[in-house]
Amino acid sequence: MPPQGCGNNYSTNNTRYRDSFDSVAKYKTSQNGIKFQTVCRQCNSDLGTKYDPDLIRVFTNAKLMLSIKEFSWNFILKINGINVIAALYGHFLAANVHSKATRYDIEMRDWLMSDLSSIPPINLFYYFHPGDNSFVARDYAYVEWVNNLKHQAVIAVIKFFPFGFVATDEPYFHGLPKVNDNLFFGRRYERPYYWLEEPPENGFILASELQDESIRGLRKYV
Repeated sequence: MPPQGCGNNYSTNNTRYRDSFDSVAKYKTSQNGIKFQTVCRQCNSDLGTKYDPDLIRVFTNAKLMLSIKEFSWNFILKINGINVIAALYGHFLAANVHSKATRYDIEMRDWLMSDLSSIPPINLFYYFHPGDNSFVARDYAYVEWVNNLKHQAVIAVIKFFPFGFVATDEPYFHGLPKVNDNLFFGRRYERPYYWLEEPPENGFILASELQDESIRGLRKYV
């Protein structure tokens, strides 16, 4: 989580998201990134086999484009949007370790068990994540005041270089584009290293017991 083909194959110091704000937070070293002992085994087996190749292809092509120094930052990746959404839905579901299914879980699972011909029930936005940290967080409230207006949403997040993905039932989220067959890569969609992990300057994060199943992974350099 994410799949190893998306760079989740290096040593990380992992801690529960809730504990990461503690000055004496305890980190557990993993040799292969963030892993979950999920209650949704089908999410890791059948769904991973079927849809992860499309997600891995996006990761591989994006890293290749970013490695070409002469290449413009503004480029578009042609992808299979539905399969990428399905892969990410599966990984959100795989992060359910022991708790009861949330509404997002139920709607994602029902859609995945269909023929995928209907519109995905939970919107999936993306942005450029510049950091080498990984973050997987299940449903929590992100609240921010912008120009005296309150913006709030219940979100779930998966981030790993060079992407961050945000699932929410809100139709818009901080100007981000939705995942579709054209993945636009540009500086205007870059967000700070710890965006959505830490409370915004003019707002707060409202966590629930699901944060016990949310993981923060910091890459370990020898």
